[in-house]
Amino acid sequence: MNSSEEVLKSFDKLSACKQEIDSIVSQIIEGDQLFGSISIQFTSDGIPECRFQRVTSWLYTLYWEAGKKSDIKFLVELFDKFSLDAGRNLSSHFYLVQSLRTLLQHNIANEDAHNSKIQRNCSEWFESICEVSQPENDFHWEKCLLKLIDESQSFLEAILKCIQLIESNESKDELIYQWNMRRKRYFSPWDYDNLIREVMGDIGVTKDVVQLRNRYQTKWNKFLKNLSIDANFTFELKKLILDTLLDDQEKLMPLMSDDIMSEFGIAAGSQDMRKILAKARKMYRIDSELTKEQLLAILRADL
Repeated sequence: MNSSEEVLKSFDKLSACKQEIDSIVSQIIEGDQLFGSISIQFTSDGIPECRFQRVTSWLYTLYWEAGKKSDIKFLVELFDKFSLDAGRNLSSHFYLVQSLRTLLQHNIANEDAHNSKIQRNCSEWFESICEVSQPENDFHWEKCLLKLIDESQSFLEAILKCIQLIESNESKDELIYQWNMRRKRYFSPWDYDNLIREVMGDIGVTKDVVQLRNRYQTKWNKFLKNLSIDANFTFELKKLILDTLLDDQEKLMPLMSDDIMSEFGIAAGSQDMRKILAKARKMYRIDSELTKEQLLAILRADL
């Protein structure tokens, strides 16, 4: 068997394991799947580096996009309980795939802490396989490809074993309750984007979806965390997005802190500054047609 056939055979085993996991999970978690469908197709054709990148993309989509990150993280956290990852290699594989995808498909030229960590994780992994920090030839890429598929097979087998152990555990009901509680509160960036588009369509608003999500996702996540497990999370999140969009539609007040300092002789950092700006904001919310000069005139008369 040549290397291309070996890779294709290994990838077929990987896909079969994914399907088995989805089949079992659909029976125990509200008819849902762990991973679901993936649009990226794998082919044994092409040079090893391209095949490595394709498998990396497929695995990233499997773990971080098609799959619910909350589901996978929950199961990975149970590896210790069920003694499935003594050397911590399986759980580290989950994050390695994310690092490899970022290294190969994003610009990490900026030397900040995040990019340096990604570079270090990938370099250490490459070096453990081909003794260089970055593959230099087809032979290196082929070795890394086979190793990546082998690690992902071990990871999915551990996920499968973990699910089977949940099913047979005497605390099955409690574990599934905790699992459902975790997954109901989790919305991926793609889930958020779809809900934002839906709400924007309802009210006839056009905005940069990704920019809006990046600005408010942390706040929305905190809101979801405080909801009761019995809540309709999607409905509550749509209400929150609607409220955010309506609030975001407000015009920016034309009055700046510099205007207040100049008009009233108030020093920067003064408590009076906050009070005056709060009054101005309140007036502007009542009448968003007020100009800067009109706001200053009203404030002047009020002080």
